Amino acid sequence: MADRSASPPIIPVSLTDYPRTESVYQGVDDDRNLLFRQFLYDGWQTTERKPLESPALVALGLTEVCSRVGFGKVFYFPLPFVAQKWVERTAAKDAAARIIWAIKRMPELIYVPYVWHPKDVANWKDITHAERCHLLHGRAGGVMGRDIVMPLDFKYDAVERQKSFRMNEYVEEAAGHKAMLMIVPKAYVGWYREVRPLASYKFMLSPATLEPCQVGNAEELIHKLWQMYRSSEPRSLVRFRDLLEQVTEFQRLVDEAKGARHGREHQD
Repeated sequence: MADRSASPPIIPVSLTDYPRTESVYQGVDDDRNLLFRQFLYDGWQTTERKPLESPALVALGLTEVCSRVGFGKVFYFPLPFVAQKWVERTAAKDAAARIIWAIKRMPELIYVPYVWHPKDVANWKDITHAERCHLLHGRAGGVMGRDIVMPLDFKYDAVERQKSFRMNEYVEEAAGHKAMLMIVPKAYVGWYREVRPLASYKFMLSPATLEPCQVGNAEELIHKLWQMYRSSEPRSLVRFRDLLEQVTEFQRLVDEAKGARHGREHQD
């Protein structure tokens, strides 16, 4: 295990103040754990020191790497937080099942096969981390409705707190073509059909069982995503406008559940 005892304390800093020449992705340690700069907060629209959520942090760090290797971008797709217990308590049984089904299928990250030209790299280096993060927001306009994107089933943990973790369950036929990215904090990339046999019958995964899908650093990770996108896996790709429609439907289901609960409370 890498010795971090001598590391200085990490000072919280906003993306606006974080020097643009400093990287969010900070390489790997001796155990091949991917390291991202922690205690960053947005500061784009608020002064609240709320840590950057993991999809935004990872999208920012990985797209830095994309700009260096010359291809790809990773966008984050923040979804409204809806606790499963709230859904089960609030919505009718059939509505709750639809919402929970939708939650599991909404990607937090999407991969786009962008090609970086020298001018693009220069423009990226010239803006602040806050501006970069804003551009990588899935709804900021960086992805067009007609673009074909690869949604990523994403899991992140900066510290390996557990020996195993639960993967999402999918039963539909197309699930085998779903792309998976796990940084826990070693990095694993693969298709669902490759990862599922490595899990127990309870859908539990561990670093030991995931070793066939491991990549050694972010550069290898980006190359793997590029290869996966360009492979003959049409069912792993979606048109971005179709993804937006799924999110709209998800929000409609949540709003209906909230409205139904509000109505019941008034009746009581």
